[in-house]
Amino acid sequence: MTEPKLTVFVFDDGSKPLGVESPLARRLSLRRIRLHAPWARVELVSTDCAGSCLKVLHSQATPNLAFLAHPEMFVGPEWTKTPLELLDMEPSVGLVGVVSNTSASAAQSIAPPFPYQTPHLLDLAVTQIRREAPLRWLLVDALEPFCCFLRSTDFRALAKNVTGIEDLPGAVLKSGKKLALALDTYVHRYGSLYEQPRPDLLDRVPAGARCVLDVGCARGRFGLELKRRGCPRVVGIERDPLLAHAAKDLLDQVVNADVESIEDGTFEGHFDAVVCGDVVEHLVEPFQALSRFRSWLNPGGRLLLSVPNVGHWSILMDLMAGRWDYAPFTILSGTHLRFFTRRSVRELLEESGYRVEQIDDVKPPIPPIGEAFIRRLKAVDEIAPESSLLASEFIVTAQKA
Repeated sequence: MTEPKLTVFVFDDGSKPLGVESPLARRLSLRRIRLHAPWARVELVSTDCAGSCLKVLHSQATPNLAFLAHPEMFVGPEWTKTPLELLDMEPSVGLVGVVSNTSASAAQSIAPPFPYQTPHLLDLAVTQIRREAPLRWLLVDALEPFCCFLRSTDFRALAKNVTGIEDLPGAVLKSGKKLALALDTYVHRYGSLYEQPRPDLLDRVPAGARCVLDVGCARGRFGLELKRRGCPRVVGIERDPLLAHAAKDLLDQVVNADVESIEDGTFEGHFDAVVCGDVVEHLVEPFQALSRFRSWLNPGGRLLLSVPNVGHWSILMDLMAGRWDYAPFTILSGTHLRFFTRRSVRELLEESGYRVEQIDDVKPPIPPIGEAFIRRLKAVDEIAPESSLLASEFIVTAQKA
């Protein structure tokens, strides 16, 4: 059996930046590494500090090493091809980095060709980036080494001068070797998902609302922006204790609890609006929760919610291929317990005592494969309205009936 030419080290400091989605993200990350580099040796390194592990890597016998700075990162097809070819062909290059959807380095940050709701679409986006990259690689003066490749021999020479992965680019340059960027090699990284102020929901909060409840308030950025716009009082509910603690400094009141088990009488008075940004799909009994929210609203109060659309064309396409792939912070998020279409979310709200005023579609740009899939569906039989197929999410405004 041929010995592998690459060892992939995935560093895990245990910080769980994606909260309850982190375990799923880590499993998916390792699965994709093994899928797209089945011949490589893969090591998950648990440590309080990724740098403390660099000292133990000398014993690896493979000619090349790849470092992934954290396990919430998704690679795609042929993600090792250009970096390894560079190390083979260019002796002067000591470290190879890659591009991503988010990076502190402008040279390494690129927009994907289309939004990807599923792992399958991520692979298609990666393939398109490889095909359309203006250059396969170029030499650069600096790198963010969130995903990087180097020779084992070079690393042994550098190891005494580095304490963490972030030190590698500087150490390589000091050694007299060069940095290279693989422009056709894209990995997906998550940004700060709990810091988003959700302008799509902010713009729908009634202008005269004086007291608003944000269910699932995360770190409180939505409520903070709402207060900046003039709302006198914003209350949050958040079941994650770390997120709730961060939100307490921003909002008027934060209750650290599961909204489905919170006690009656927790809040003083009633609310002009209750906001549920991507919440109801996580609930065990959405009907009971929504009915309870109704009792917290003032007469004529509004319920605002966003909910993913499981009828999106990408989910249907995967189903027809025998796939149902969970992925963090997507339509098929790993923590979703309930799934909705336009009709089912309307029925749920009406049965819970609301009058639905408006349902707006969130329609990401559709790639050619999506357009072709919808054309094929139309050719076979009558299908749901195309607007429902194109919507990845619904923004719903409802009034207490």
